[in-house]
Amino acid sequence: MIPPRSIGFELRNVGNLFRRKLDRFCNADLDQNVTLMHGWVIDYLMQHSDSQIMQRDLEQAFSIRKSTVSRAIKLMEKNGMIKREPVAYDARLKRICFTEEAVKAQKAIEEAAKKVEQEATKGISQQELDVFFKVLMKVKENLL
Repeated sequence: MIPPRSIGFELRNVGNLFRRKLDRFCNADLDQNVTLMHGWVIDYLMQHSDSQIMQRDLEQAFSIRKSTVSRAIKLMEKNGMIKREPVAYDARLKRICFTEEAVKAQKAIEEAAKKVEQEATKGISQQELDVFFKVLMKVKENLL
């Protein structure tokens, strides 16, 4: 039985609520089905545009399984947000690149994320947020 005040249970619930709200905002502004994961991937690719990003890099960056990344990449490629290109040193490997469609989607995702973040932190002081993030980092470190 899960205790009534379980960190994992509450984090999962909050994560689900946050993701659903963000997905609703994103999909209202975009013609295609864009998820929070897509936004994270696009943002990561943009921040690391000077590197060759492979699927395993995304797995490590987001601490997610290969199958989860694979599904996200397939849908994003289908929607024209990313493309996979072979690398010169190993034809089996494909680097992941964002497209102009991704840049457009990212702007909508950023706006949606700001709205959800503001809604989620309404009535919470900066001091409370600082404590929250400090505790969250400790929990994360304990689990690594």
